[in-house]
Amino acid sequence: MEAVRTQVLEPQGFIIQKEFATAGDSSEATPTFICSKDDHDAFVTIRLETAPDDLTPLPYTEKRRLLEQAKEHNAACYYIDVFMNPDDATLFAFGPLEQIKEKVTAEWIREAREKIASLAPKTKRAAKALGTHYDASYSKQRVEEPIMAQYAYLRPALDSEYAADLYGALNDLPMPMTFQEKLMEFIRQRGMTNPQFYNAAMIDRKLFSAIKNNRLYKPKKETAVACCFGLRLNLKEAEQLLEAAGYKLSLSILWDRIIYFCLDHDITDLDIVNELLYEENQKCIGVLE
Repeated sequence: MEAVRTQVLEPQGFIIQKEFATAGDSSEATPTFICSKDDHDAFVTIRLETAPDDLTPLPYTEKRRLLEQAKEHNAACYYIDVFMNPDDATLFAFGPLEQIKEKVTAEWIREAREKIASLAPKTKRAAKALGTHYDASYSKQRVEEPIMAQYAYLRPALDSEYAADLYGALNDLPMPMTFQEKLMEFIRQRGMTNPQFYNAAMIDRKLFSAIKNNRLYKPKKETAVACCFGLRLNLKEAEQLLEAAGYKLSLSILWDRIIYFCLDHDITDLDIVNELLYEENQKCIGVLE
């Protein structure tokens, strides 16, 4: 790790005191340096990679683990991606140094959780009125079958002289946009490049490529929601994208309530969204399909 010391950390003002390895989310040990910078202690974690194009965002759970580790020693927390040549272990590139820190206060989290709790339906009747997820199989049928096929139950009634014209008109109705089509439309509207989008959404390049190249791609709900935050959509726009994927947020489900609250309050920073999910013991966004 001498190259990391001399080419990455020392030029950025870190005075290295000790190096050790910790167990992260992966099976491989993660090298971490205990340093001082500007008269303050700092933990700098190095994520070793070989291919910059295949880099995935650091999961929030890993960020949280690193932050808690640093807080135990009253130190600042940083991480950086370092790219090594797998043949000779030489360093050939490194990413930006990122400081991991809490973006909201404990008081803000407490108030947000109270507001989220207030969104829950108070009765079973209210929960039923709010509805649950769209039927995914129905959504897929809407995408793949001609419009008239969805109204096949009307065919016995179409026995007048205008039946053929009516049947043809219904079958010529425009198809609803698929998730992929709606997503790419939003990306164009936002003026984002593909890397800007999938990095903001915390999904990797391979997953984005699979979506982009398949008009009928059916994402997991978590992926569809991550896309909403990556695009910085408002609640109405997010509901449109989720509907195209065959989903709907339900206030009777805690995970959905948190997402609804964030979208409704223009909270688009995924670290803050994940902080709320983490505090409620819900699955964080940023896990690959």
